[in-house]
Amino acid sequence: MSSAERKRRVAITGVGLFSPIGIGRDAFIENLEAGRTGIRRAVDFEHPPTPGGLGGIVEEFSEETAKKQYLKGQRKSIKVMCRETQLGTAAAMQAIEDAGLDLSSIDHERFGVEYGSNLMFFSPDSMADSCGACRNEAGEFEFSKWGSVGLGSMEPLWM
Repeated sequence: MSSAERKRRVAITGVGLFSPIGIGRDAFIENLEAGRTGIRRAVDFEHPPTPGGLGGIVEEFSEETAKKQYLKGQRKSIKVMCRETQLGTAAAMQAIEDAGLDLSSIDHERFGVEYGSNLMFFSPDSMADSCGACRNEAGEFEFSKWGSVGLGSMEPLWM
């Protein structure tokens, strides 16, 4: 390991966990140790994108709990966030709280959040307008229009 590599250090100071088997470290660990699974039929989606419609959905995280509990300090921003962005933001806020950080006293250039996810469920309707805007006269999707036309009609914080 070079001296430059030794100088680069990362400290994980807090954990924010929103999972199909629990929200927060304690609920997650309790359910994990009990052998509970969060995998079930994805009934919230008209056309689930997985075989058999199975998935791990954070069911405890709803529009109501986002506004009243997990993202109450971000109420104005919630309406422009997709569910995945809401979950990531809530997890980041939970990690900051878990770490006991005072955001006004830290160097923001040395602060970051690692967000991890696997398959993200979303309704195809959320992309219908953007994809439709990229159709040519024959009704075929033209990828060359995506950057200039389609992307601009997406929700501002879709992903």
